[in-house]
Amino acid sequence: MIGTYPLQFVIHAEGQRRAQIIARLLGERFPQTPFTYREGIDTGPPFANGFILDSAASVAVRRITETELQAEAGAGTNPKGHPKWLLFIFDSGKGPEGGPQMSCCLECDGNVVERCKADPDLADTIEIFGNYPGTGELTARLAAWRGAA
Repeated sequence: MIGTYPLQFVIHAEGQRRAQIIARLLGERFPQTPFTYREGIDTGPPFANGFILDSAASVAVRRITETELQAEAGAGTNPKGHPKWLLFIFDSGKGPEGGPQMSCCLECDGNVVERCKADPDLADTIEIFGNYPGTGELTARLAAWRGAA
């Protein structure tokens, strides 16, 4: 839970992917509160209500986070713990030249992810681990998807 003033945070996490998983889990538990992560130094004590603080520090959240990190590293999909982006491809024919459209967001952006998953034109979801994928990478992923489809 990040606020711009004052900088509010719930828990300190080592690594972007770890912070992202915790933000996603908290967003699932508290759907009306947006959670994200931010690199930097903690400024003061955590700022959130007790339920959120307890949830972030719970054994269950730690266990799920470690399980996901180990699974990604073990499978070789994300051994360095990079953030996870989701590329949604919509085959509605409303894209350029009547082709598909795409949207890319962080996995922890729960509201956007849920809207994309609920879209009846959703054709595929592609996981991308790393920094924000630029236009070139997204276009290449879409071309590869078109070739496989």
